[in-house]
Amino acid sequence: MIQFGTGAFAAGMFSTLVEINHKAGEISASGFTKMTMICLFFYLIALLTLLWDKKMLNEKKNETKALKL
Repeated sequence: MIQFGTGAFAAGMFSTLVEINHKAGEISASGFTKMTMICLFFYLIALLTLLWDKKMLNEKKNETKALKL
């Protein structure tokens, strides 16, 4: 349910962004570019978060190994 709810929310937000300065139902190139940049920004944030989390998990694993020795 969360996935479908956020998808519906994102569709409403991004559709208004893409249609800026145009009639309803028409896509503007500038709006599409802005939407793409926003998506790339959030994608990079997600990747950085995953890398940070992986680094923290590796540090905890190394601490656990050191304590067992």
